[in-house]
Amino acid sequence: MPATENIDEFTQFQTDEYSEQLASQEQTYLDEVEARLIEGLTSTEASS
Repeated sequence: MPATENIDEFTQFQTDEYSEQLASQEQTYLDEVEARLIEGLTSTEASS
């Protein structure tokens, strides 16, 4: 059974790493969206 345990640990590590990458990408995306919204609101207010 040790081989199976090693595979499980490796799979869990890969899953954790993937989850962290996804979370990081999501935060970057949200930061960009927020910046664009603020930029859009600012330019709209300036022109009105």
